[in-house]
Amino acid sequence: MKKLVLPLAAIALYFGLTSSSCSKTDTTPPVIALTGQSTMTLDLGDTWTDPGATATDNTDGTITSSIVVSGTVNTSQVGIYTLTYSVSDAAGNSAQQTRTVTVRSNKLAGTYAVDATITGGPGAPGWTGTVTVTQSSTEYNKLIVSNFDAWGTAVSVNILVNGNTITVPSQHPSGVPAGSEGTALGSAGTYTVSGFAITSLDYTWTYDTGGPADVSHEVWTKQ
Repeated sequence: MKKLVLPLAAIALYFGLTSSSCSKTDTTPPVIALTGQSTMTLDLGDTWTDPGATATDNTDGTITSSIVVSGTVNTSQVGIYTLTYSVSDAAGNSAQQTRTVTVRSNKLAGTYAVDATITGGPGAPGWTGTVTVTQSSTEYNKLIVSNFDAWGTAVSVNILVNGNTITVPSQHPSGVPAGSEGTALGSAGTYTVSGFAITSLDYTWTYDTGGPADVSHEVWTKQ
């Protein structure tokens, strides 16, 4: 019987193919699953606890402990916050998931006594009255002030809460008594989380006719 003699090159090729077929490179990224919803809404001043996430890999198994979270949620400031969850497996494959957390301004709604100081133009030296603040049903950071400047409940002005400040977008509200019509434009306002109250509002009222712009500084006290 003749012996089968394989060339060294064939033997090397055979073992090379066998070795490569048994040690394929891991190219599959891990999978991150968020615990809870990917979008969440909180009220100003709420306590925030991150629900977290889990991570699994086809080769390394459970790698939840390797997840790194970037981003923060500050419930003392109105805004939209993004948290990013990242993880990598032993082969360097990576994955990410994000969660969006909205902190809305609705706890600032309520009835306020307002004491305004006006410099320049009609209305000086100021006025006092009561305004009602309600939360917009469509925008997390928009509040609606009725009886603005004590011109009646039909006169409404929108104010926006961003971070820890309040602004008055340029607007020309309807219902203002004849001769006092104008455009409101805000510079700054403040609020506190303790008590969930607006504390002050500064804005410019530019009359359509009959006088220059007057600047109002209003002190707000929640009732």
